[in-house]
Amino acid sequence: MRRIKCSTCNTLNMVNDHQAKNGGCTYCKYPLNWSLPRGIYIPNYIPISHRIASLLVAVFLIALCTYAVLHKSITIPYLTKTKVLIAHFAGASLLLPMFALLCGLVAALSVIIDHYDKRKNESIYKMVYFWSFLLGWGSYFIAIYFAEKVSYFLDK
Repeated sequence: MRRIKCSTCNTLNMVNDHQAKNGGCTYCKYPLNWSLPRGIYIPNYIPISHRIASLLVAVFLIALCTYAVLHKSITIPYLTKTKVLIAHFAGASLLLPMFALLCGLVAALSVIIDHYDKRKNESIYKMVYFWSFLLGWGSYFIAIYFAEKVSYFLDK
């Protein structure tokens, strides 16, 4: 808990780090980060729901990668407006979908690690998340061109 005195109304606020960074004064409702002295660093806060969702995505991607490595093949769905494409990858064509899964895993883990790392390096984690997310989805969509077999199902 931090004690922050509002620079606008001089009200003393007892807040945690998340409220100090994102919340407002209890009396005048102005942002409390305006009242923080220059040079005080408040670590990044990521809500528990986002951390749990990222953890579940990471566990799912680890399980999918493990399955693909053990069976040396994987079947991945692709959705369009009117149909569902099912792409099967095996052998050398498995590399691109595996890269996409690993990039997704890095993006999910960067969200969790960012919350627990208290150093002033949020911009690095945001950059890692952005690029791994972009590379993951990009390689996912490019991978369909290297699939061994593609099946089409009409979806009404």
